[in-house]
Amino acid sequence: MALRQNANRDNTRPCDNCRRGKRGCDGPEQLDLVCTRCTRLHKVCSYTDAVVPLRTRSKGYVQALESRLAVVERILQQHVPGALLMQELGAPVLNIVSSARFHAGGEDNNNAPETPLLAPTEQWDDVVALSSHPHGFSSRHHEETANFNVAPTMRRRPEFWTVPACEFRGERFEDRDFKPVLPPPDQMAPLVQKYFDTWNAVYPIFHRPLFEQQLLTIHETRDKHFMAALLLVCALGEGRLAREKQGSPDDERLAGWKHFVQVEPFLRIPTPSKPQLLDVQIYYLAAAFTSFHRGSSAFWLLHGVAVELAFLANAHRRSRYRQHQPNLQDELWKRTFWSLVVGDRMAAYVYGRPLIIKDESFDLELPLEVDDSHWDITTPGYPLRDSPISEHGSCGFLVWHIRLALILGISVQALYANNRSRLLMGFVGADWEQGVTNRLDELLDEWVTHVPSYLKWDPDVTDLGRFIESSILNSNSQFFFT
Repeated sequence: MALRQNANRDNTRPCDNCRRGKRGCDGPEQLDLVCTRCTRLHKVCSYTDAVVPLRTRSKGYVQALESRLAVVERILQQHVPGALLMQELGAPVLNIVSSARFHAGGEDNNNAPETPLLAPTEQWDDVVALSSHPHGFSSRHHEETANFNVAPTMRRRPEFWTVPACEFRGERFEDRDFKPVLPPPDQMAPLVQKYFDTWNAVYPIFHRPLFEQQLLTIHETRDKHFMAALLLVCALGEGRLAREKQGSPDDERLAGWKHFVQVEPFLRIPTPSKPQLLDVQIYYLAAAFTSFHRGSSAFWLLHGVAVELAFLANAHRRSRYRQHQPNLQDELWKRTFWSLVVGDRMAAYVYGRPLIIKDESFDLELPLEVDDSHWDITTPGYPLRDSPISEHGSCGFLVWHIRLALILGISVQALYANNRSRLLMGFVGADWEQGVTNRLDELLDEWVTHVPSYLKWDPDVTDLGRFIESSILNSNSQFFFT
């Protein structure tokens, strides 16, 4: 029970137990000054603990702050002479400064000459302009205020806040000695032909009629980005021709090399902040070429750059393509990104690497199964002609190759994942391997059931293109899942 000597305490003070537990206390409301909580817990309800007063700042501490504020304003006045601090800080600045001078220097300090902290100046507009740009000036505004008398440390350094000029698409070759030597037309034609009959038939990142139209005007436009892509197309086409001729190993290894080395300066240039379609296609072609000549290290480096450029261009998001009607440019973006997805999964399976492009990192739709002839390249924007989706479109093979590669990605994640990744993906338990195998069998059976008849394996087919497509799908499904 509480002692009666505590009767003169503050009527609103809780008991010691409730204060320690930070609980509500009804002791002051009881006649015997014993709260309900102490009664229930069989504790002594006392009010003997000393009350710690709230900490308050001394008058000397406030005076010291005023003195420091006065010193800061004098330093600011030295770096920004004549600045109108009254308009920026308001009238209370005068009271604080005068009080600080009195407490800091005594009464004798009143006779000292005062610095005109609030003197008007013609440069106040520049101060207002600086305060209205908290994120810095652009290069144009920086030139207009170049004579503004501000300390160097108070200015925003453009080298850290602006994109370097070398990263802009139109300026990347300004300081580079990039002078491509294209092969003669009679030698270039079969190389381009072979590329489109083989590589582009599997990974159609280029629209053949549009590519050939741009090729006719290459000497007039002198588009160096297209020239770099053209050299890589010739390199891949020459490599395919050399393998078909079944010559010496040296001939196959050197095939296309003279075209590729001309593009190497382009690949060493910093990647642009706003990549274009040709930027991604160039790195994709370079990665494809190095996969046969330089091994896996060079391939993964160039392939990773191509993937990163595609992400920077937002090519992996569905929302990018819903802003307007279907057009060839968007379709080529989708074809290129999906080609990166397929190549990523196949290379990861062969080299034993984890996937670069995860399934959860993209949500774009599959390419349209239309033939290249359905795109109108004579109309600006290259829209889709009013024609139904072709049953045997040039992208039909790519769509079903993508679906097969997505199934392959599940097996890659299960085979080459570490224990933590398997835990996050749900591959746990004693029989998780059997569960993954059953899931892969189910998906593969569904893929085989729905694949179009013109893409199924038929040894008697006469069309060379259909023969290549069906053989690739059949061999990949048998090789990767057996």
